Amino acid sequence: MHLCLRICVVLAVGWVLRAQAAPFVPESDSQILERLPFTASDPAIRVLRALNARLKDEPNNLPLALRVARGYLELSRATSDPRYAGYAQAALAQWWALPHAPKEVLILRATLRQRAHQFDAALVDLATVLENDPRNAQARLIRATVLQVVGNYPGARDECLALRKLTQELVWTACLASVNGATGHLRQSYDELLTTLDQFPDSQRQLRSWVLTSLAEMSARADMAGPAEAHFRDTSTIDATDAYLLGAYADFLLDHHRPREVLQLLRDHTRADPLLLRYALALQAEGSPELPAQVEQLRDRFTGQRAETFYIDLGAVFDTLNLRRYLPALTVAEDADNVNPFGVNRFSGFNISTIAIEVPITRVTSDGKTAAATINPVIGIYAETDRRVVSGLRNSFEQVSRMANPLVNELIINTPFKDKWNASEPENEANFQSFYKNPVIATELKLVFNQDIVPIDGSAANNRTDLMNILLKYPGQPLSATNCGVPCAELLRLDLRVPPTAPETQSRLGSALSADKAGWPNGRRPNDDVTDIAIRVVGGKNYIAAHIGDGVNFLAGAPGVVGTDITANGIAKIFPFLPTPYDGKNRRHVDCGETGPGGKSCGPLVP
Repeated sequence: MHLCLRICVVLAVGWVLRAQAAPFVPESDSQILERLPFTASDPAIRVLRALNARLKDEPNNLPLALRVARGYLELSRATSDPRYAGYAQAALAQWWALPHAPKEVLILRATLRQRAHQFDAALVDLATVLENDPRNAQARLIRATVLQVVGNYPGARDECLALRKLTQELVWTACLASVNGATGHLRQSYDELLTTLDQFPDSQRQLRSWVLTSLAEMSARADMAGPAEAHFRDTSTIDATDAYLLGAYADFLLDHHRPREVLQLLRDHTRADPLLLRYALALQAEGSPELPAQVEQLRDRFTGQRAETFYIDLGAVFDTLNLRRYLPALTVAEDADNVNPFGVNRFSGFNISTIAIEVPITRVTSDGKTAAATINPVIGIYAETDRRVVSGLRNSFEQVSRMANPLVNELIINTPFKDKWNASEPENEANFQSFYKNPVIATELKLVFNQDIVPIDGSAANNRTDLMNILLKYPGQPLSATNCGVPCAELLRLDLRVPPTAPETQSRLGSALSADKAGWPNGRRPNDDVTDIAIRVVGGKNYIAAHIGDGVNFLAGAPGVVGTDITANGIAKIFPFLPTPYDGKNRRHVDCGETGPGGKSCGPLVP
C-alpha cells in the first residue's frame, strides 16, 4: 500500500525518461509540482484555489484542469485528506465520464480510482493508455501498484520489469522491491534497494523520501529495528510533515512501546484522522488526561451505525395519502412534539449507516469567513449517487439519484419523470418547474380530503409560486413572473447566521411552520418531521389549519439515557446527533397491532 499511497508523487515530479513525453512531466525541469502545505491561508493553497476558480470560468481548458487536479491530488496525498481527491476529480468533470478521455486524464483518473479502491476501473483506464502508448512509464508504474494491491504479484512484477527500459534504475528497483518483499524475499529485496539507493546519492528529494520510507517499512517488517529507525529519521530530514511517513513512523514507535515519542512526533499533525488515531493510542498508553479530549475529536469524525431518526407512517403516506384519519387529522393537543397520536413508524428499531462530519463554518463558506462576516451566509448542498456503467469499451459512472430537500423526489416529481429528474443536475430544475407549480400530491390531497388547495403565498393553486420560492431559490432571488427564472436550483439551503436550537426546545415543524428557525427547510435536522411539514405546505393554508399529518410526531423508544444522551422525545443531544444504534440481538421493530414503543392499532384499510 505504501507504493499505492505515494504513486502520485512519482507522477508529479516526473521520474520517467523525458523521451516518453509523459503527461505528468512539468513544462520545464524547474517547474516541479510543489508539496502543498496544510493551512488554507498558505500562498500555495490560495494559488490553487485561484486556479480552481478560473477553471469554473474555463471548464473546457484541459491544461488548466490537469494542473488543478494534480495540485489537489498531491495535497490529498500529503495531508491524507480525501476531500482533496474529490476536488481533483471535480476538476476533471468535463472528461471524467469519457471512456476514451485524453491520456493525461486517464492516468489521473486511474490514480484517483485506485485511491478509492476502484481497482477494476483503474486497470481499465490504464489498459486504454497502454494500448495506445505501451511505453508510458507512468501508466505501468500505477498498474504495478494496483496489481500488487489486488494480489496479482506476477502481473505487478512484469510491470516493474517493463519499467527497466523506461525509467531510472532507482524507480524500477523500488517497484520490484515492493513486489518481491511481499512475496517471500523481504531481506534480499531490502538489500538490493539499499544498495541501489547508495548508488544515487543525488536522487531527487521526493524520490529519495519514497525509497527511504520503503526501506524503513521493509526493515521494520524484518525485525531490524535499528535500520528502520535510521531510515525513518533520514526520511524525516527530507520532509517531516508527510502524513504517510508520520503514520508509518508512529506505528513503528507504538510497536516498540515508545508512546511518548509518538506524542512528540504527532502533536502538531493531528488534523489527519489516521494521525489523530495514533496520537490517541499514544495518549492511552501514557495514561494522559488529554485522552478524553482527543477521543471527542475522533467522535467528531464519525462513521458507523446509528439509530434511524426518520419517523414516518410509510404505508399510509405512500398509499396515495391513505392516512389513518380524515381532517382535522390532529387536534391541537395531538400536534405536540412529544405525542404519537395514531401513526405507525415503519422504521422503528432500524439502524442506518452514517457518515457524520462536524466542521467549522469557515470551511463551508465561499470566502472562508465566519457566518457573521461572509458575503454568502446561506449555503446550498445536495448529494448524488452514481452507478458504474460497463458496456463494451465504456466504463463510467452515471448519476442515478440525487437528494437535497426531503420528499421532492417522492411527493413533487411525477412518477414517469423520476428517473430523468434523478439523473439531472440541481441547477437544471427549471426543466421540472411545472411539478412545483401544480404538484400532483396537491391534487391527491383535494381528492382524498375534499379541501381546496390554497398556497401559502396566495398564488393560484394550479400555477403556484410558493414551492419554487421555498425549494428552488436563495433568499432574495426573484422569480420571473410565475416562472422559476434563473438561477433555479433544487438545493437544501442553510442560513449559517441562524443559531442552532437546543435539542430540548426544537420544534419538529421547523422554520416553515413554527417559531424554530433552525429546522427544515432551513437545513434539515435528524428529527425534523419533514413528512408533516411537506404535506402541510403542499396542501396550503387549509391543511395547515387542519393539522394534517401521519400521526407520528417523534421517535419513540430511541436508544440512550434521557437527559444525558437524548431528550424525552428521542432527539440526540451530542454529536453525531443521532442516537446510539439499537443492539443487534434484542432490538425489535414495532408494527401496527403490536405492543412496544410507538405501538398503535392497525385500523381499517380506509379510515
